[in-house]
Amino acid sequence: MKLSVRVRGDWFAVPCKGTEKVTWLGEESLRRYYKSKSRTGHAQEKVYEVRKAKGAAILDPDDAIKDVLDENDFVTVVLDSDISSPVTGPAEPVYVEEKS
Repeated sequence: MKLSVRVRGDWFAVPCKGTEKVTWLGEESLRRYYKSKSRTGHAQEKVYEVRKAKGAAILDPDDAIKDVLDENDFVTVVLDSDISSPVTGPAEPVYVEEKS
């Protein structure tokens, strides 16, 4: 299956078998993000959570991807450093509401 994953505003197509865990998806997306920026040091960053881009549902890190996502789903990876602090203010990603 193929998923579209957003990390800090950049979108990546991430192919997978679906048997991998959501944790893997977050880490693989972060790896691709740093590869695209030609940077090392991604080991310092940590994935805070993985969410569906539509509806903003938080995905459990231990779930198999195929159990919680469908082919061509859009996902957002939120990093620890993306979370707001009293100093930097809100950094909450914007999500699209799911329409019935």
